[in-house]
Amino acid sequence: MATTFLDKVKQRLRITHNKLDDDLSAEISAARDELQRIGVDAAMAASEDDPLITEAVKTYVQYKNAPDPKEADNLWASWITQADGIRKARTYRRSD
Repeated sequence: MATTFLDKVKQRLRITHNKLDDDLSAEISAARDELQRIGVDAAMAASEDDPLITEAVKTYVQYKNAPDPKEADNLWASWITQADGIRKARTYRRSD
């Protein structure tokens, strides 16, 4: 059976059950929507193969699920740095 992106996110979070799948899927979508909002091309933001996109999305979901406020702050800062770097890269820009 193929590993889904949700499975990869759950692995990052060390989650082995399915109880949070709907919430995690919504957070994955929110991360991709945020990337589009800041100017990343929709197809690039939806990529499950691009290492920068996938890492940024995983970081966003980690931030949303961090049990400790300090860890959440660090993950938020990481997300902002990753998203901004992606936004600035010509390869990822939306062509308006």
